[in-house]
Amino acid sequence: MERISRDYQQQVKRNSSDFTDYVTKRDKEFASQLKHYWKEFRLLAPLMPDTTPKPFLVPRYKTPENESVSRLLPVVPSGIPTFPEEFQIPKLLVPENPVAVDSSLEKITFLYCGSMVTLKYNPDIKVEIPAEINGPELAKFWERINVTHYGSLLLSLESERNSMQINGWGFLQLVRKTAVQLYPGSTNAENLLTWYLMTKAGYKIRVAYHENAIYLMMPFSNTLYGVNYTKFDGLNYYLLDKGVSEIATYDVDFPDATKIIDLNLYTAPTIGNLNATQILRFTYNNTPYEIPLKYNMNAIEFFKDYPLTDIQVTFNAAVSNAFKESVVEKLKPLVENKTEKEAVGFLLTLVQNGFEYKTDEEQFGHEKFNFPEENLFYPFNDCNDRAVLFAYLVENIVGLDVIGVEYPGHIATAVHFYEDVPGDYISWKGINYVMADPTFINAPIGMTMPQYVNTKADIIEVNAPCELREKVAEIHNTVIFSANGDFNLVNSLKTENDKLVSGNCEKSIAGFFAAITGIFKRL
Repeated sequence: MERISRDYQQQVKRNSSDFTDYVTKRDKEFASQLKHYWKEFRLLAPLMPDTTPKPFLVPRYKTPENESVSRLLPVVPSGIPTFPEEFQIPKLLVPENPVAVDSSLEKITFLYCGSMVTLKYNPDIKVEIPAEINGPELAKFWERINVTHYGSLLLSLESERNSMQINGWGFLQLVRKTAVQLYPGSTNAENLLTWYLMTKAGYKIRVAYHENAIYLMMPFSNTLYGVNYTKFDGLNYYLLDKGVSEIATYDVDFPDATKIIDLNLYTAPTIGNLNATQILRFTYNNTPYEIPLKYNMNAIEFFKDYPLTDIQVTFNAAVSNAFKESVVEKLKPLVENKTEKEAVGFLLTLVQNGFEYKTDEEQFGHEKFNFPEENLFYPFNDCNDRAVLFAYLVENIVGLDVIGVEYPGHIATAVHFYEDVPGDYISWKGINYVMADPTFINAPIGMTMPQYVNTKADIIEVNAPCELREKVAEIHNTVIFSANGDFNLVNSLKTENDKLVSGNCEKSIAGFFAAITGIFKRL
């Protein structure tokens, strides 16, 4: 490991001068393009999720007069994307020189998702903001901020990001909150600084303007709903701020900005330890239960402004340690001595009767897909939220595979049992899943809401997220940049042939060194 670190540092020293010249040339070329390559675009109407109205009253199961039989339910190939099977380590920004103690650095402290964050920055980054917004003036802004010591702030932001284990969306929000601190009261200045920092962090992002107001546009690897967008090079660039349908923006990307934000939560944010408790009350087999479950308030704050995206993101999301440990502590003992059917039936009754039902339109005024532990925070939930929570509980408490079953205006779940369980079932990719609907109150396993029995369902795949999250966390913790800029390997990956995730993943440990392309220009 020491030899690898030493060789890497020698390689950095040999190439740093050439790379700095390369970066300077790219910055100048981009600034020149900003002066000329601007076009006007009319934004496309927002994409929307299923708009079929959900029931305002939760349906209740009535015991049929005749004994029910197992029915094979119809399905169609799902248009919902599958969970990624491979991962690439994101490009990390490496300081060109060791980080020195700089007396000129200042600090800003602010609240991020309920936790205090302190960042260091050089005050020269607060450059003049153009009064008149157009291409040439924005090019001048780029040139002005490009000669500042912006690297100190970027390095501080990256350090906080790693500490809190936030994904690309969380990093964007951290950058935006930082911009608010440095340019309070100026939306244009906040957006311009966000644009510059996200670009230098390696993300695809474009600045746009309309009637002297600055806007930001970014592509995502997921679909964003309810947001205006336009297309560049086959990618949907979504407007991050609402209120405009026409914008002017440039027709080129910064060459070294190649990352696209992925809204999946492969690892849970570790922003803070502010926890709360919700008591779930329900009755199972004539026995009343009161189960206190913990959830993390920092995570709740993180989710509040999360964009509406593919529901598979919430089905496969990592959860906070507080919630995960509480679920295992309180629920695992209650199902340990039960059969698979009994254990799943217990959890099904918990979700069916432990929450009050309301549609998102009633509760929020708009559609919202809850992450699992959000169900403990909000007073109501709907079918989407119950399906996500139930799937998490079954997978992590009982250890059985679950799929989401989507009908127009409704989402249920189905479970793959290893024991014989009768009832309505779905055959998906050669595996049978028995229906279990957490919104069909008091309906037993194997029962489908009558109105959906003959309706073809789309399938939402929930692919063993725990194993994949652990692998990504392993990758994340493998490579660390210490305070003096040294490159240290703190763990060795245990995968075959040094592959990062699977045989399909193209990146290896050796290839990782070559994948590091972003270097701070100035500190």
